[in-house]
Amino acid sequence: MFNIILLLVIGSFIGASGQLILKIGLQQIGNINLSVAELPHIIFRIFTNMFVLLGLSISFFAAIFWILSLSKINLSSGYIIGSGLFYVFVITLSIIFLKEKINLMQIFGICITFLGVIILAKS
Repeated sequence: MFNIILLLVIGSFIGASGQLILKIGLQQIGNINLSVAELPHIIFRIFTNMFVLLGLSISFFAAIFWILSLSKINLSSGYIIGSGLFYVFVITLSIIFLKEKINLMQIFGICITFLGVIILAKS
């Protein structure tokens, strides 16, 4: 079971890192307004940004860990553990690298989520 949890932790961290890098790329691109006339230009801007491409690549790599984990654990447990860890990592990385602010209720929610992950991992 430890190996499965380790796969979920690593995969969730890699996935959260991919999302962080993707967000950095999107901040460079700026606000995206979807319109039919602008669609080719928007697609070009998105897929020529190195951070966006790197973030998508890292997220794909994280999916490999998810596949390995899912082959060894029930979806009902694995999804909750993996998602919970993913949320905690995304929020933590966003605070550290993007300087996002969170309030007390969000901190409380993170703690509850992390506690749920621990309970499920032990069961």
